[in-house]
Amino acid sequence: MSIPGGTGIEISVLKEDKQEHFQLLELPAELLEIIACKPSPVLQFKSQEGPAGRPFDQNAVICTENRTYSLRRVNTSNSVFLVRPKGDGSTRDGSMERALQGVAQSSFTLELNPVTPKTSNAIPYLREALPTYSSTGHYLGKELIPKRQLFSNISFSTHECEMAFSALACFELQDPRGCFIPSGVAKVRAWKSILEQALSHGIDITAPLTSAQSSIIVDTSEDWPAELTQSVRDCILGDIHKERDSLHTQLAISKIGLNLLESSGQGNLNSTNVSAFLSAWADQLPEKWRAEASLETLKKSEIDGYVLENGGQDIKFAASMSVHGSTTSEASPVRAESKSLGAKRKWHEKFRSSKKPA
Repeated sequence: MSIPGGTGIEISVLKEDKQEHFQLLELPAELLEIIACKPSPVLQFKSQEGPAGRPFDQNAVICTENRTYSLRRVNTSNSVFLVRPKGDGSTRDGSMERALQGVAQSSFTLELNPVTPKTSNAIPYLREALPTYSSTGHYLGKELIPKRQLFSNISFSTHECEMAFSALACFELQDPRGCFIPSGVAKVRAWKSILEQALSHGIDITAPLTSAQSSIIVDTSEDWPAELTQSVRDCILGDIHKERDSLHTQLAISKIGLNLLESSGQGNLNSTNVSAFLSAWADQLPEKWRAEASLETLKKSEIDGYVLENGGQDIKFAASMSVHGSTTSEASPVRAESKSLGAKRKWHEKFRSSKKPA
C-alpha cells in the first residue's frame, strides 16, 4: 500500500505463514516506573504448576520482588501490526526509501492487574506443596522441595511467599534438603521449649530481645532440628528486637492458641471443650499475657480460625482454605504423629528411615 504524491510511507504485510509471533503487554504506570529505574529490577513470569508439571495458564502472573500482577487476555477489534523498515532502506540512486513491512499481527493484548499483597495469598499453595513435619520427626506423602524451587512454582511474589512461609512456621533443612510445615503438636512442643528456656534464664519474651537472648530461647536439647524452634519463635514473636504494640501482641497470643487448638484436634479432628481449651491456652502464655486468652483474641488471626459447636460449649480448629477451596486436612500428619520410634535417635536419622515413597 502506498500514498500518491510521494509524501507517504509504503507499507506491506508479510503473508501470515511468514509472520513472527508476538504479544503486546500493557504495563501499569507503577510497574513501568519500576522497570525504568536503574539498576533494572528482575521480573518473574510465573504460573502455578498443575499435574505432572503442566502449568495452568489462567494463573499466569508477573512478579516484582514484592508485588504480583495477574495477566489477563483482552481481545481488540482493531488489528495491531508490528512493523520494521523494509530492506536496507536505500534505493538505487542512493536516496532513502520510506517503506515499512508488517512482520507480525496481534488481535489481543495482555493486561496486568495488581494483586493486593496479603499474608494469606500463598498459604494454600504452601499447604498443598509441603509435607507436614510431625513432633516425632516423620513426614509423609510429599516430595521434598528446596525453598527457592518452591517459591518459583507459586504464583506470587517472593515477598508474599516469605510472609506465608513465616506465618505457617515453615522451615528448610539441608539434610534432608527440603521445606516442611510443622504440625500443631510440633509447634506446641517447640513453643513450650521456648517458654522453658526463657523462664530458666530469666528472659521476658514479651519485651524486645537482644540477639543473645533470642539465641538462648531456641537453644534446646530436644530431639528435633533447631530450624523448627527458630521458625516457631519467629512466627509467634515476629521482630523480636522491636517493642510490640497491642495488635501485634494479640496476634502472637492468637497464634499460640490456634497452634494448641490445632494440636488438640489432630488424630480425630474432633472439637474440645471451650473452658478446658482456654485454661490450657493460658498455661501456654507468659504471665503478662495470660489474661488475653479469650475467644475474642483468637479472631485476630490473619490465616486460621475456629468453629464453635454444641451450642458454643465446644471449639474446633478451622484451617484456611486450600487451593481447591476445601479446608486443609491434617489426617496425614496425624498418622505420622501416632507412630512410636522406639529408641531415641537423632532427628536427621528419623527422617531417613521414615520417608515413604509417594
